[in-house]
Amino acid sequence: MFTYLFQVSFCWLLFYALYLLWLQKETFFGFNRFYLLSTLILGLLIPWCAGWVSSYSTSTELYQVMSDLVTVSGQITLPTESSTLWSSLAWSKILWILYLTGAMIFSWRLCVGLWRIYRIYSTAERIKFEGYTLVRTDDLYWPFSFFRAIFISKQLPEDDSLEIILKHEKLHIAQGHSIDILMVELLTIFFWFNPIIYLYKKSIRQVHEYLADAYASRTIRKDDYAQLLIRHTLPNYDFGLVHSFYHSQTKKRIKMLFQKKSKHTKYFKYVTVVPIILFSLFTFADRDFSITNSVIQENQNVLDSFPAQTIYKIVDQMPRFPGCEDMDGDDDAKKSCADQKMLRYIYEHIKYPEEARKKGISGQVIVSFIIEKDGSISTPTIIRDKGHGLGQEALRIVKSFNDMPVRWTPGRQQGKIQRVQYNLPVRFKLSDEKHSTTI
Repeated sequence: MFTYLFQVSFCWLLFYALYLLWLQKETFFGFNRFYLLSTLILGLLIPWCAGWVSSYSTSTELYQVMSDLVTVSGQITLPTESSTLWSSLAWSKILWILYLTGAMIFSWRLCVGLWRIYRIYSTAERIKFEGYTLVRTDDLYWPFSFFRAIFISKQLPEDDSLEIILKHEKLHIAQGHSIDILMVELLTIFFWFNPIIYLYKKSIRQVHEYLADAYASRTIRKDDYAQLLIRHTLPNYDFGLVHSFYHSQTKKRIKMLFQKKSKHTKYFKYVTVVPIILFSLFTFADRDFSITNSVIQENQNVLDSFPAQTIYKIVDQMPRFPGCEDMDGDDDAKKSCADQKMLRYIYEHIKYPEEARKKGISGQVIVSFIIEKDGSISTPTIIRDKGHGLGQEALRIVKSFNDMPVRWTPGRQQGKIQRVQYNLPVRFKLSDEKHSTTI
């Protein structure tokens, strides 16, 4: 979960940096609105698409390996798992508490804003027009719109400027700008910790105002429209959800009002988002792999002999060693617990081969196996060996997984149980490395 949130945040950072440095000064307001909204959605989708690239790519042969090697010393001492596991669970719970607290605060904030708008709407005079509803209220504030309603105070003078303001708010309604704002507010609930979402929100509201200003200023001189923006500085309700004619960034709106229209040749700038999408896809596609190219070459002949059925190298939920499924915590906490359980099992059952001990042989071996849909182990194969019984001992341990009373928890891809290839590296190390031999 937290990995996904980080990846989305990283994508948004790249997309927004491109907008800030390359696109925001252009007068293609409609394109800028589409860019901001579409990149928000792309940022949510790319991590999922990256997982698909990882699972189905035939050009990149990479395989999942445990993050920590299993180190078997000449004198085997069992590792203590309690402190590491407790630390992992404690931090996981703290992060979840902080995250959910922030999400609840922003959910409450959104609900309060919606309630305040509804309260004004339900107690005010409402007049139906074609395409919108005019809401006349007694409180003094500047006109604003929300979905298909325009709120106007009865205390405002009904002069020519009011017609211009209505035209401004009608554009917000016609283009559905409230939907954009509500979508960003909902995303803020889940990504409240990420400053980029607030920059997105600010820029989207800004583009909305540019679009409405450009439309409303067509029938009057731009100088007069700018004076109208400056003159009306009445206090306004801060719902965070509405579009008000008066906006705090009046200076930028006036500057953009007089901005010379961008040349059509500058549309090519929007194509530059494609390299960012590809970069993000392949960056996250490789995020969970740690085996080296030399091992990949050693594996290839063995892997070609595996049954011709779908075997995943990386899945949404990797298989887990038994013993941790009933514990509290998320998948990451269970995975950490399962790794500790497997380490302990290996240390309790493995033996340093006598031949390798006598000859001072040490080094790393890798055993590859498939975790079937029922949690059983199949096709255990040595794909890196140092000889002298080291590989055979690691292979024996992997085969013994099938003799345990409880089987592995199988891997899942998009919610479905799948066969998953797993590579287990085991490093044999003698107590006195000065007399050991590494092949």
